[in-house]
Amino acid sequence: MKTTWVLLASCAALYGCALGEPRRVVAEAVLDGWSSVSRVEGRRALERYGPPDEIEAGRLAWRDRAPFKRIVVWDQEPIYVSDGLDALILHSVRYEVPAGRRELLERFSVKLIIDPGSGELAVRSGSEETNLLLLNLADDLAMGRRDLPEARQYMMSTVRASASGRSSPYLEGLLFNP
Repeated sequence: MKTTWVLLASCAALYGCALGEPRRVVAEAVLDGWSSVSRVEGRRALERYGPPDEIEAGRLAWRDRAPFKRIVVWDQEPIYVSDGLDALILHSVRYEVPAGRRELLERFSVKLIIDPGSGELAVRSGSEETNLLLLNLADDLAMGRRDLPEARQYMMSTVRASASGRSSPYLEGLLFNP
């Protein structure tokens, strides 16, 4: 069965570059074989950002979908891991972390990925909303609008509020221009 998905992905790479619909069809077929949580996030991304630029059996990726530089969704069952390394969705933005702030951001969350060489700030977690929250708080920290304890407290209270059905602008979109 995995061979089928690889062949479909190869077909999309060969024929889907100019036309979005073949890529969408192939992406939907690939998503049908994914685990339930990954399938939900993959379909949400497909609806929001259109056909992916890269299709693999276990990975869909979009490039340059404003405001994001990259969006990647992986097929895996999210399991709580304290280092956050098994998260299934990544969002990255063009972002120059100010000098002296990188260590602060690294202490804030291991889910943040700072690449000064490419000028990219990314986060990988279990949902787009969590990624937006972490990127927005990273910007608050980098710009000095919050200190580390404030950012952590705001993150926890926002996650609790979201779990009880309330929203926050921090979960709905980027609050800064990358």
